[in-house]
Amino acid sequence: MDKSTILTWFRVPFRFAGCMVYGHKNKHQGYRPREEWIIQPDCFPAIISMDEAEQAYQISVSKRGRKGQKVQYLLSGLLKCQVCGNNFQMDFDKRKPKQSFYRCGSRRRGAKLCSNSRYLNRDRLETLVLEMVSEVVLEKGHLEQYYQKCLEEYNRNQGEREEELKRLRQQLQELEQRIENATEVLMQSPNLKERFIPKIQSDEEKIRRVNTEIETRNLASAPSGVDLISFRQEMEQALQGDEQMQKTALSSLIHRIDVTQDGQVGVEFYINTRALGNTP
Repeated sequence: MDKSTILTWFRVPFRFAGCMVYGHKNKHQGYRPREEWIIQPDCFPAIISMDEAEQAYQISVSKRGRKGQKVQYLLSGLLKCQVCGNNFQMDFDKRKPKQSFYRCGSRRRGAKLCSNSRYLNRDRLETLVLEMVSEVVLEKGHLEQYYQKCLEEYNRNQGEREEELKRLRQQLQELEQRIENATEVLMQSPNLKERFIPKIQSDEEKIRRVNTEIETRNLASAPSGVDLISFRQEMEQALQGDEQMQKTALSSLIHRIDVTQDGQVGVEFYINTRALGNTP
């Protein structure tokens, strides 16, 4: 087994988590940006969890400095097919090399995988989205209304969050008790290990998932005061910059863009938590 094979395992570790991975390489066999990958879960038995696969991928990225992983297109990772849920990827007209289109990554691999055959002209769509963000989202009052909506929603759902945390903690206690009981049985009857060890391993994986859910919900704190004026100015400047700066700005303001079979485009706006601290 050579070194390149092992490196490939770490670059695309999601296969070991039971996923099929498509669209991760371009025609030159270089790696596409992660935002353009199509990851289909639960295709076959997993030998590692999705969290472990993500950790392996992040380590791989840090080791190679994201070489070959730079985002190439403005809307990569934001455009989603409403039919199959996968990312749209870039495609080109062979007769007109300068003409480029976004299309469903699954459909690009074959008509049987997705019925969404819609092509979206790259230049027109990117211009439309940039204009929409500049003229609507960054217009004075829009961010303020969104922020106020976040506050109201947080207060409205506070009781539900507390109940969910209570349920998760109870589930965690039950799993830990189950493992403790099984361990005691094994100490007394080692010949039963083939029966109990798989159950213990399964419960340990469940505990990891429950702990992750608890941690995620604990991090969801109430929106704090933010400087929306400065944020708006930063976004306006970024939208006037190069394509990488524009993409960063769009990723701070747009959660996803859904594309239907009939070509309808629905944009789901939000404020990126990393851009505004604790804002949801």
